[in-house]
Amino acid sequence: AIMNGNASKSSADPPSGYIKVRDLATPLWIRLIVFLITFLMFFTVLYRLIRSPLGFLLAFITFALLSFINTRLHEKCHQVIFETLTGKPAIIRIRPITSSCRPTAPCSIPAYLAAQIFPLLTSAGLGVITSVLYIFNAPPWIIFGFTLATISSFLGSSGDFYWAFKLRNFPNDCLVVDHGTWTEVYAPPNHKIK
Repeated sequence: AIMNGNASKSSADPPSGYIKVRDLATPLWIRLIVFLITFLMFFTVLYRLIRSPLGFLLAFITFALLSFINTRLHEKCHQVIFETLTGKPAIIRIRPITSSCRPTAPCSIPAYLAAQIFPLLTSAGLGVITSVLYIFNAPPWIIFGFTLATISSFLGSSGDFYWAFKLRNFPNDCLVVDHGTWTEVYAPPNHKIK
């Protein structure tokens, strides 16, 4: 199903003649799974609170601080890759739930995939630190705070992974226009997309 591109033009629009072939947004089922896991984490936190109020407070402060830092690092990773591979600026928007980074110019499929996967480094880094803390018997509140931050980091990347998965089979000469919470995929003229 090939759709026409937008009538209005901006710097983020693809070159003339490119045809919009797909819209991508994070589906409801992924958002529901993220919500469910977050909900379960909330009950784990409540359980910890009942058992050790001071430990919970310290774990929560650790989690909040790590999440604050990780969100910025995650979006900065997107920005660095977008700007390096497109030569154009990328805009970061930090919001409580839906932070985003979007390029101001269309991206090739390989550049967009790299920008979606690169922030996995922040989640993996948190996971490695959490494992080291566990191995060396750090206080439970530190391990718990890092564990929550690691899980939260992977949950926050779920939309990135979904988009990368959906775009993996598109030809490299297609372009992605990112609007922050949804994207459009454009194919060059006379290109056949299934």
